[in-house]
Amino acid sequence: MNGGVITIYVIMCFGLSGAGAVTFSDSDLILQRAQVFNYDINISPENLPLAGAIFTIAARGDFSINAANVEYLDWDIEGIVQGTGWSTANADQYVPYTADNLWWQRSIAIDSVAFESITADNQFELTIQTSYGVDPPGCYYPNPYVSWTLEYQAVPEPTALLVFGLAGLLLRRKYRAK
Repeated sequence: MNGGVITIYVIMCFGLSGAGAVTFSDSDLILQRAQVFNYDINISPENLPLAGAIFTIAARGDFSINAANVEYLDWDIEGIVQGTGWSTANADQYVPYTADNLWWQRSIAIDSVAFESITADNQFELTIQTSYGVDPPGCYYPNPYVSWTLEYQAVPEPTALLVFGLAGLLLRRKYRAK
């Protein structure tokens, strides 16, 4: 085994051990037409990313395939990233339980520049609003809801990478000396 392989192995096994997946999610019942949902999440500084994220939004209820232009939701993340008119028409996946009771989901990638702007104040602020055409409970489904998930990789501290990188270099030097 040569020193270059050992260095890469040490950095991969130890240097990146501080990194990890960070996930925030929430859901709420849709209780009325044109309902607004506000979410405000604190992101601790040690969990701030230096890369982008995946934002997924899902809903179940009166989001008919034939009425996607009137049964939809809009969402906004701090005025930086938004989606308008999201429904089964532009979903990544959807399941029609009945004509007026559907589950759908869509994910988007938020690039690193936008995500750094969003998290610059250690906050993640999201607003979701259903259209007037989305019926409340009891019309077609007893518990209509919206849900969302934000996932990203927390990046390890540069100091940790430096320490383990230097350890790898020392190991490499030791093996070269033999």
